Amino acid sequence: MHVKKPWVRAAVGTLAFAILALAVVAPGVLAAASASATQNVTVTIPQRVGIKLNPSSITIDLTNQNYPPDTFPAYYGTSSAPAVVVSVFANSPAGFTVTVTASGNPPTWLPFTDWYVAAGTNPGDATPARTAEGETPDTMWKALSTSQTIIDKTNEKTAGWDDYNVDFQLKFNGDEEATTISGVTLTYTITAK
Repeated sequence: MHVKKPWVRAAVGTLAFAILALAVVAPGVLAAASASATQNVTVTIPQRVGIKLNPSSITIDLTNQNYPPDTFPAYYGTSSAPAVVVSVFANSPAGFTVTVTASGNPPTWLPFTDWYVAAGTNPGDATPARTAEGETPDTMWKALSTSQTIIDKTNEKTAGWDDYNVDFQLKFNGDEEATTISGVTLTYTITAK
């Protein structure tokens, strides 16, 4: 025979009432075993440009080149082309401009207007051929003065660091003196558009 004790019945009734009250008062307590919350994320990428040169200095030495030439004017550059790789970074969708400015005091018989610079049209492109003796540089070669644009992109950012090949040649007219020219600096500047 099974005897139910009255205090057991009361305890079960109280427990059932407590569970029901909890379900009504605090439904989140009895919810499934997961919850979620949201968070807004903001990412700020500042406009930046960067420029690197390799190598950091160049030498134009006529000792082992065909000097003097058979015909003047003659153009001489570094022993290998390109003279420098200009690596640029720009994240502006409007593009960028790179200029090179010559400073210092070259001799009067070799003014900066007789120093020419040229760059490959696109990243990795070869520079134009150097000018042959007695000829005029093609339009890709630009004479240096106070400032000259050598790389110009419109409405384009770089794809990481873009490498442009840049070369130099100096125009000799036959009136140069035996000397070493130093104290000339070429400054490259990148500007976002």
